[in-house]
Amino acid sequence: MPRIAIQTPLYRSAQYLPMLLKSLKAQTYTNWKFYACENSGDLTERAKVKELLEASGIPYYVEESLTNLGFAGGHNFAFAKTESEYILMLNQDMYLESDCMEKLVRFLDAAQD
Repeated sequence: MPRIAIQTPLYRSAQYLPMLLKSLKAQTYTNWKFYACENSGDLTERAKVKELLEASGIPYYVEESLTNLGFAGGHNFAFAKTESEYILMLNQDMYLESDCMEKLVRFLDAAQD
């Protein structure tokens, strides 16, 4: 089980996703998995998202919703798929510095002491 579940609801996100995936691939902390709920309903978009995720080389889980669950619904859907200790909820157009998750885990661990 990954320590961090990174989750993002996706809606017409193929244009934004490459930068997010690039930043995830560059993370110095690697005990995480990316969870996505694809909400667009567009077959071409879904195929492109799957292609981008596969090509990224990151650990991921993606599931397609037949309806647009929205931001909160997409996160709730992804949340139900993981048992990770920490959850990082992101928008599809985010870009993380390479040490972002390393610092995040360090901070959260220290806050528990």
